[in-house]
Amino acid sequence: MKTPVTLPTEEGLSAVAATVGDVEITGAEYYFFLYELAEMVVAQNGSYITMYGGEIPDYKYSLKSQYIMQDETWAEYLTGDMQGYLEYVYLIAEAGKKAGITLTDDELAEVQKKADEFKAPDGISYLTKDIAKKCYEVSALADKYRRHINDTNPEAT
Repeated sequence: MKTPVTLPTEEGLSAVAATVGDVEITGAEYYFFLYELAEMVVAQNGSYITMYGGEIPDYKYSLKSQYIMQDETWAEYLTGDMQGYLEYVYLIAEAGKKAGITLTDDELAEVQKKADEFKAPDGISYLTKDIAKKCYEVSALADKYRRHINDTNPEAT
């Protein structure tokens, strides 16, 4: 049985929800990436999830009461992957900064466009366009640096 979601309020979010290297990730950023990770899993594997008895997450209900697989809830699955996902994004972005990688004006405009188009799930007011922009920038920088590494050292992949 699905239980209604009880999301933290903006005031109830952790000032620092996770740390990756020297970067402190706020509660809102953490939830943004949790939502993005869930959406990425659904986009890549949604048909398999439902074919094998899992559910596509409905954010009106607790992820603890929805199953990605018969024996694992969405909350368990995402929480288990979250630290690794954050480390991947933030550590690569930080390495990119140290290597002198920056986003061009066109790339920043694309980040802004994505942020402007971002729509948080109903009831999640703390996932603002500003939070989306900040997180999309980190992701874009990590992606750019990863592509740079692949282009300059194809054996690294």
